[in-house]
Amino acid sequence: MRPGAPPLFTHEVTLARAQAEEVIEGMLHTVLFFRLLGTLEPSTVELYGVELPHVLDAAIQKRVAESTAEILARTDEEVKHEGTALVDILVSWHEPAETPRSPSAPPTAQNRKPSSYPIFHSPYSWLASALAGGKSDARGGQARRVLTRDEALETLPEAFEQWLLSVRIVYEAAQRSLKPELSPFLCMCQADTVAALTFANEHQAQLPAVTDASLMPFPFSIGSTLRE
Repeated sequence: MRPGAPPLFTHEVTLARAQAEEVIEGMLHTVLFFRLLGTLEPSTVELYGVELPHVLDAAIQKRVAESTAEILARTDEEVKHEGTALVDILVSWHEPAETPRSPSAPPTAQNRKPSSYPIFHSPYSWLASALAGGKSDARGGQARRVLTRDEALETLPEAFEQWLLSVRIVYEAAQRSLKPELSPFLCMCQADTVAALTFANEHQAQLPAVTDASLMPFPFSIGSTLRE
């Protein structure tokens, strides 16, 4: 991992263009679901034999749908509906607005409690501490073109954690000729959640307080790039 870079968790999936909208939306809902802290009515969506969590919140549903539509429209435009497109969708989590330090400043004794766990870029990166060893950095080594950039980035502080969904879209494939492998993705998210809860219980005295009682206390952004 690059020095100073936020932890990055990755998953790759191959699918036909006709499958892209429902699969990308399903994966985004799953990633967001496992970072929610508020109360939510349980809901799932079945995709290719796998039950994925679905966030029953109108604002989040609208944002996921609009982001997915924009990503696919830009991808279609770039590749002219031909061949294969390698799209990286990056979900970034940002520190709450009340964090008492500048976005670029490292944690100090004055702005966080003493910690017995490793800090990855930010004291809010405790999920990375729970999953230490499971992180990867797939951001380098290949040229990319920006497809979509979240307008929220103009006002959000630096990201403390990122999830990268690498989607290989095959335009010539028939809708049912490819079966997206979503079970490993769901299992990864479930295992991460159990590890995170265990870690949080063990280190709750040192973790930064979250005072926002809303469903989504951590602001997030969704962007995408197209690999050359």
